[in-house]
Amino acid sequence: MPPLPSIPFRKMHGAGNDFIVVRDDAGAFPDRDAAGIARLCAPHVGIACDGLILLRPPTVPGSADFRMVFVNPDGSPAGMCGNGARCAALFAYEEGLAPASMRIETAAGLHTADILPGSRVRIGFPPTVNPVPETITLPLSQTLVSLVSADDLEVHFLDTGVPHAVIPVPLDRLPSLDLPRLGSWVRHHPAFAPAGTNVDFIARPADPSAPIPIRTYERGVEAETLACGTGITAAALVAMHLGWTDSPATLATPSGCRLLVTAAPPTLTGPAATIYTATLDPTPFFAP
Repeated sequence: MPPLPSIPFRKMHGAGNDFIVVRDDAGAFPDRDAAGIARLCAPHVGIACDGLILLRPPTVPGSADFRMVFVNPDGSPAGMCGNGARCAALFAYEEGLAPASMRIETAAGLHTADILPGSRVRIGFPPTVNPVPETITLPLSQTLVSLVSADDLEVHFLDTGVPHAVIPVPLDRLPSLDLPRLGSWVRHHPAFAPAGTNVDFIARPADPSAPIPIRTYERGVEAETLACGTGITAAALVAMHLGWTDSPATLATPSGCRLLVTAAPPTLTGPAATIYTATLDPTPFFAP
């Protein structure tokens, strides 16, 4: 068989959440090849990233400016990615695929996006996103009690396009929290089976005007990421529900970025940027 053709792409990031972004007008990119995508997204031997984004024509012509297909770095599909959607919107605007105010089809519904000054993008979530979380108590094993100095976790669960378990912890505990261990335990807990969940830890600032700090363990990445847009949105809605803050809420990510979330309907505003543009030889990753 002839070699696979090369593929132009951008490496982009939204608040430190980084992605491979590809314009795939013909729908030819092998997004169902999970093993190939895992090789492509791997560090050291691939293009290390938190996910792959494909921009394709909308399923129904005229219903949206484009369709965003998101694939986790382990090759599993995801319905939505807030930071990824900002990158996709900026890509579409700069490539002439969409105007400054656009509609994006995703597997989690129709989203809006607005290109703002200062390389910032606002994503609007569908009105179907329920801002009222379900509260679940998860008893901890003795080996995990010491991580949070509590016998159980109070989890606030909601779906912002993908599932999120939002967990408040003391402010002084958040920076040193063993996120790989505790995040993985919650992510795979039977309460969230079979799909599992993303896990977000937040802390109430001593100063009510200060941004709410957040750390996220992402499903599909299976590790902590520098930011998670759907998680930031979920966490902000939980913080509003708990009375920590009003809308709009500002959250601070480990990458040092601040993102803004409003409620009713939810919106997420934050930065997006291109790191570099390049051409991919898919042969080492995907069989012809």
